[in-house]
Amino acid sequence: MITIIIGLAAIIALMVLGIKLLFPQSEEVRIPNVVGMKYDEALLAVSDASTENVEFTLVQSSEKCSDEPKGTIIDQDPEGNFNVKKSREIKVVVSKGPEALVLASYKNKHYKNVKDKLEDKGLKVTIEEEDNEDYDEGIIFKQFPSDGKTMAEGEEVILYVSKGAQQKIVPVLVGKTRAQALLAIEEKGLKVGSVKEASSEKYPKGQVFKQSIDAYETVPAGKQIDLYISTGEKADADDETDNPPVKPEKNPKPKTVSLKLTSLPKGKAVTVKLVCDGVPIYESDITTSTGTQTISFQIEKTSSLLIYYDGVYIRQEEVKY
Repeated sequence: MITIIIGLAAIIALMVLGIKLLFPQSEEVRIPNVVGMKYDEALLAVSDASTENVEFTLVQSSEKCSDEPKGTIIDQDPEGNFNVKKSREIKVVVSKGPEALVLASYKNKHYKNVKDKLEDKGLKVTIEEEDNEDYDEGIIFKQFPSDGKTMAEGEEVILYVSKGAQQKIVPVLVGKTRAQALLAIEEKGLKVGSVKEASSEKYPKGQVFKQSIDAYETVPAGKQIDLYISTGEKADADDETDNPPVKPEKNPKPKTVSLKLTSLPKGKAVTVKLVCDGVPIYESDITTSTGTQTISFQIEKTSSLLIYYDGVYIRQEEVKY
């Protein structure tokens, strides 16, 4: 009986061994994660992960633009770090690098928005400001390179931005001849508006006795200035026939007056200019530590003065004779 039992056990053992030999047990192998690797690095990783029974092969399925450097694997199928028992083909997507940026036309756009967008794309942006009376301040009127140019990360774009119309200081025209006034306006980059003639008791025939914008005012380049030319003193027909001529009055005696200036820059020299009827009557460089200074000058009548600091209009003040 014992002999029979031993014989059966041996037969069963032989049967189990035969099954294992005919149907070997499959091993489990982990799929390598190759995302983030260069393609050549991924080939080595796949080879190292393969075994005698489970072999991995790498296949590039496509390319896509991404923020990852060119040649970097950005996706794989099947995903890594999972166990398999059979050989697998690993399909990968490879980065083409950042998407190429083609410049648009930025003319007539405000530079701030354009600058921010281009810098977000990795481009270097340089702003060149220039006077340009045809475009408002801050508006792009030219660019380099021009639209349609394909740019790579780190390349430079130059935006030419308008500072607006250049500011000019109106010259003194009162007291000049017509020709002198026209030349002065042209030299300052301004334009002549209307030129009218009228009588004037103070200015002789042919001289400018009034200008539409006061001297030393700051205006945009190309601003028009109207001129008023004296035809001389207008004679009254009735006075000439019925009344004896009136003896002209003597010129009034100049009088020294004082004026307190306020809001002066402290510790910094500033050029103070006083203008009366378009004619400068006082000009001096003043430095004060208190911000106030009293100056003295002469007038021939009660005068309404325009006060300028470094060519900038400050206020108008009447000074009694």
